[in-house]
Order: sequence, then C-alpha cells, then structure tokens
Amino acid sequence: SIVNVGSVGLFRYSRIFQRTGQQIPTKVACIRDRDLVPANTPDDMQGHLDCSGDMSAEEVAKHVAGLRTEDDGNVRTFVSDHWTLEYDLAAASWPLATLMHQAVRSAVASKTIWPTEERIAALDEQARQEVQQWKEDGRSLTDVAIDIYKPLRLNRASKPVAAQHAARVLLDTPIEDEDLPAYLVAAFDYLCMPEA
Repeated sequence: SIVNVGSVGLFRYSRIFQRTGQQIPTKVACIRDRDLVPANTPDDMQGHLDCSGDMSAEEVAKHVAGLRTEDDGNVRTFVSDHWTLEYDLAAASWPLATLMHQAVRSAVASKTIWPTEERIAALDEQARQEVQQWKEDGRSLTDVAIDIYKPLRLNRASKPVAAQHAARVLLDTPIEDEDLPAYLVAAFDYLCMPEA
C-alpha cells in the first residue's frame, strides 16, 4: 500500500507498526524529503530551508541522520537524495525530467479547471519538446529540475494533482532502475526483497 500522510508527520502513522519485543511482520518504508535546497536554488524558492551547498558533508550527514531517528523495528526512513521527491525525480534522469515536466505543466493547467484530453496531450508534447531542447542545449539536470519544480514550490500547482498526472504519464513511459533516484530504489528493495 502507498499511504499519503500529507503534511502530518510520518511517524504518527509508522509508530503503529513499531512494538517492543516481537515486531509486526510488515515492512514500512517512509519516504521523506531532505528539505535542504541545492546550491543553485533561487532565493524565492529557498524559503526557510538551509542550502546543502553551504554545509559540510558532515553537517549534511548529521541532518539526514536526524530525519531517521524514529526508525525502529521494521520501520525504515528513506531520505530524498537532494531536496524533495518531486525535485529529485526531475533531477534523476532525462526520462523522469520529461515525465515530471509533463505532470507539472498539466497540474498548472488543472488548477482552475480540468483540461480536456486534447489539451493535456498538447501540454505533454510541449513539455516533452521543451525538455528535449534543454538537453540539446547542454543544460544540467539539476538546473532543469529547478525549473520543473518551481511551480510546485511556489504553489502555482498542486503536488497531489501533479502526482495524478505523473501516474498517468508513467503508464506510457518506460523507466529503468537507473533512471530512478537511489533512495527510491533502496526503499523498494527494502519492501520487496525477501529476508536473508
């Protein structure tokens, strides 16, 4: 099962699966944002978050370890590689950058009224062409991911609606393990691999 806990703390829910002594035999993977902005993040997107570029490797490691302090029993927390799930997906690979740009563009268009199938198809194609042009222009995935994530960060689109569109696009998008952020692969491995 995938459970969206919204902005409520993950551990209010994961504690249900934590016991002293014998554990409930259900693995729980908590997907958590790192909430440190990358070095190239514009001021209007940084908000109150610290910048990982201004921190030492030890400070970043300590921050990430602090996000896992509630792990116990079969509950494990998998912290995003860079910032948030949406940003990290866009920064992970060109196929995911395309998928996320299509999802976010459609979410922006869905803010006031749900677009027609024709409008969504046109938005998907425009987004695909734009990402292809960025790639041909030699832009880095991290810079592209900032542009893709910006409407979500600045509340110009809904993250849940973007997730709906991402799920729609994913149905027709071949994604390989190497396209995914490493922490998501680790979370799926934890959940799906049999005990050794």
